[in-house]
Amino acid sequence: MAYPAGAIICIYNPKENKQTKFLYSIQLQRSYSCLVFSPDGKYLAAGEGAFKQPEITIWEIDKDGEYKEIKHLRGHKYGIESVMFSPNMLYLISLGDANDRGLFVWEW
Repeated sequence: MAYPAGAIICIYNPKENKQTKFLYSIQLQRSYSCLVFSPDGKYLAAGEGAFKQPEITIWEIDKDGEYKEIKHLRGHKYGIESVMFSPNMLYLISLGDANDRGLFVWEW
């Protein structure tokens, strides 16, 4: 499981009943508003909220459970409310907040 906590994403292991990792973007220290795992569980995408020029950060998860930041997507103007991978994982869809009002389909 994962959840945003400001500029950090907490990875929680329910079997161990504890947080096992903390992720943050190496480029920016801004708050995340949403996140999603890919259907195959190999990627995690997180969108920033309430900032000008917010980004989506994508991490790749290896077989040992290590997270590597691999991509930043830019295009929204004010905030990202939701992100979602397509079922075939070829696309990432992001929805801007009430101020942004953008809907992006990324061929990431």
